[in-house]
Amino acid sequence: MASGQRLTVGQGAALVVGYALALLLAACLLPIALACLAVERLARRGVDRES
Repeated sequence: MASGQRLTVGQGAALVVGYALALLLAACLLPIALACLAVERLARRGVDRES
């Protein structure tokens, strides 16, 4: 989109909905990813103790 052009109502709504969905997806996936990393770290720590 060239600078200076105004968005239509539909384009603005789509932009807002897109950003909202992206933030919602990030808010859902980030804790899952952090939990997976924590479990992996704990599992690795357990393997180190056994050997």
